[in-house]
Amino acid sequence: MGTMMLAAGFAGDNMQGRFGDGGAHHPVLRAILFVVFLAVVAGLIWSLVALSRAKKRAAAATASAATTTPAAAAAPAGHQSGTSAVPSALQILDERLARGEIEPSDYETRKRLLV
Repeated sequence: MGTMMLAAGFAGDNMQGRFGDGGAHHPVLRAILFVVFLAVVAGLIWSLVALSRAKKRAAAATASAATTTPAAAAAPAGHQSGTSAVPSALQILDERLARGEIEPSDYETRKRLLV
């Protein structure tokens, strides 16, 4: 008899409240699932915006580094000595390291080339 009751339970008789009905018919559960869905969508949008901003910052830093040359950042126009470009280039290199645009190992390599 127990086997027949068990079989009747799985045959579709009185399946209310079991996992077979999808489980999302309760209004509170629907609300919770909706909030979770919105949180996931908001997280994805936030991630895409943050990634886009990071790419723009990196591109702007690369562009500004490419346009700023040691000759253009040299001492004022009245000073034409050949050694004035080296301290200015080192200063720019120090600033780039401080802003985090270059790694310390890259900094050391470039500094050796300038000195």
